[in-house]
Amino acid sequence: LEPAPIKEGQVVDFFVYLDGEGLGAEECRKRTVLRLTLPHAEATRVLKDNPQWSEYLTDSEYYPAFEREHGVLLRKYAWPLPFAVLELWSHPEELVAAAIKLATPADAGDCDVRLLLPEDDLAKAEELPSAKVSGHIVVPRPLPCRSLLLQTNKDDCAQAIRTFLKLMASPSQGNSS
Repeated sequence: LEPAPIKEGQVVDFFVYLDGEGLGAEECRKRTVLRLTLPHAEATRVLKDNPQWSEYLTDSEYYPAFEREHGVLLRKYAWPLPFAVLELWSHPEELVAAAIKLATPADAGDCDVRLLLPEDDLAKAEELPSAKVSGHIVVPRPLPCRSLLLQTNKDDCAQAIRTFLKLMASPSQGNSS
């Protein structure tokens, strides 16, 4: 199976090398995004490292130490919402582990993760029978999203997040791209 082509603007990771022709990149892999929400107090508790600001993405901060430790780029948005919006960029297994770590206290037996589900992908959530989708949009911009709640044991939660990532990667019905 050929990997999907990487398009301009996608987030990737790669290995840099130097040879007789100069610098190059190899093993370029596309990163996947997973967005979730946390209560502000919980976000403050789990994000203890010093955040960095980007001059290009001024409405968010990122956590380089989290990426070094977990292999996941974590961005927290500074939007005026009643909860914190976190955006995670990595590969599926790292995203699953990071989402569970962020949303579930270490001593908790069960998982309580609130993912963001784009309004256009609402029908895809039907394939996640254990998930509860909010009845209204919780993030209005830049992409209208609902909350998708997973409340179960950690193993089932991990499997549900894997399934969610696969569903989000598949084209929406009526979308041929």
